[in-house]
Amino acid sequence: MGAPWLLKGGVVKNVCPVVGREGLLTWGEKIFPSAATGERSWVSRGLRLALFKAAGWSVGCLVCVDLLYPDLARRLALSGAEVIVNPASVSADRRGL
Repeated sequence: MGAPWLLKGGVVKNVCPVVGREGLLTWGEKIFPSAATGERSWVSRGLRLALFKAAGWSVGCLVCVDLLYPDLARRLALSGAEVIVNPASVSADRRGL
């Protein structure tokens, strides 16, 4: 299973939809597509970070390798995130990197 991608206006983005009981609450985009996997050759850089409420918490979302960029976590924290989640798919062959 790969990451969800969105094609809009000829641009491909890696997205993280946030779904609740009411349906789609918000979504985030992967800001820095992965160079290691070749993703940067066909996925455009995202612009949108997800920040949402869950069980009374303010939750920020950093998609996959975006977790490696502390400024993104800082932006979410300064915007009120109390928890940061990281949906990612890191293959076993990359664990030692």
